[in-house]
Amino acid sequence: MSPAPYDEDHLVEQPALIVFDVLGWWDTISATDELFSSNGTLGRETKRDVVLVAQLRAALESLSPTGNPTISS
Repeated sequence: MSPAPYDEDHLVEQPALIVFDVLGWWDTISATDELFSSNGTLGRETKRDVVLVAQLRAALESLSPTGNPTISS
């Protein structure tokens, strides 16, 4: 008897891959090929970095081009 598919792969990852494929995002980024460093694939130092700081900073700067003196680099 095979184990029930109640794991992250079956419940989350595989359905997400199907959605990404439908949206045309299949070849954008592969987690297995990600390189970690500030100059890496996404700019993450480790897998634990959940906020993409460089992209967030750029988005915030585009929303507020004059800057915010309370936010430091």
